[in-house]
Amino acid sequence: MESGSRAVLMLVNPRLLFLYWVTGEAIDKDLARAAGHAEIRMDEDAGEGRFKEVRRQEFDFRTGNWYLGTEGANRIVRVRLGLRQRSGFREILRSNSLRVPRERPGEARETWMDRNDLLAGRATRAAAPPHRLAVAPPSEGESPAGANLAGANLAGENRAGTPSPAVSSPAASSPAGWGMSWASSPPGRVAWGDPPSATTARVAESARVGT
Repeated sequence: MESGSRAVLMLVNPRLLFLYWVTGEAIDKDLARAAGHAEIRMDEDAGEGRFKEVRRQEFDFRTGNWYLGTEGANRIVRVRLGLRQRSGFREILRSNSLRVPRERPGEARETWMDRNDLLAGRATRAAAPPHRLAVAPPSEGESPAGANLAGANLAGENRAGTPSPAVSSPAASSPAGWGMSWASSPPGRVAWGDPPSATTARVAESARVGT
């Protein structure tokens, strides 16, 4: 693989992953000449150092980043980026392996510790609180689990040595901007759009703060 080129897989939540990649000049020239559909292949750790393929999805190398839904929680995954050609799949980039955590606590009994004693270097068990904490459901306008982002990308050029534009504007990072057409691509389709204009960003930010 060309020096500086890489694919990085990151966790958003147990149901959503964020992938970004950097390609150098040699890979860009190769992609410009290549024929075939660009494809992401997700692999899952099957144990004993083996991975099995669990998903295939078309994408666009030009975007530089992509959101991916997972096949479930509590597993280790990686992705391969490449081209689907007549001779088969040609891998161009491979991401890091990433552990997708559980969505809920484990079955083991909770152990509470006294924080002050831990800071002092002592491990002292403490009584459990009288009430359990509950997670409130998403409020109106918030993404419940980033579900609307699965299969999406935030358009923008990305080259070796250039930071990935994971969020290109305030609108992209706010719930009001998540549903914009430029920020999402329907799963299974190759689609991408231009980054939002300054006017679009101001409208989305106004919607977020309710002005």
